[in-house]
Amino acid sequence: MGTFNHANFSDRIKASTSAKLALVEKLKTRPGPDDPRRQAVAAERKAIHDARLARQEERQRLLQEQREREAEERRKREEEELLAALAREAELEAERKVVEAARLERASRVVLDQAEQKARRDERYAARKMRQKQR
Repeated sequence: MGTFNHANFSDRIKASTSAKLALVEKLKTRPGPDDPRRQAVAAERKAIHDARLARQEERQRLLQEQREREAEERRKREEEELLAALAREAELEAERKVVEAARLERASRVVLDQAEQKARRDERYAARKMRQKQR
């Protein structure tokens, strides 16, 4: 930054005016929108932007595919768990039926044994009564 060398007001006005004119000249010499270099830069920027959008769309597509695969795997896993639970339930039901059948068989054997015991007891009683009558 330069030092302040302006001795009076008119020098400062001249310096300000020359700086403004230099800026105007700089802007006039700037290339316009139809300049080939400017168009090349704009085309390059557009190509970069399009490539970025394509990469972003590809990432979104891959992410969506991954989500769909995960959802399918989760659905299969839940289905397998449900089938396994149903199989376990069927096994438990079969075991309950076997236990119930065994319990009923035991109960019927007990009833038969009691009936046999009663029949033998009744036979002994009848035999005793017959012996008593014969005396």
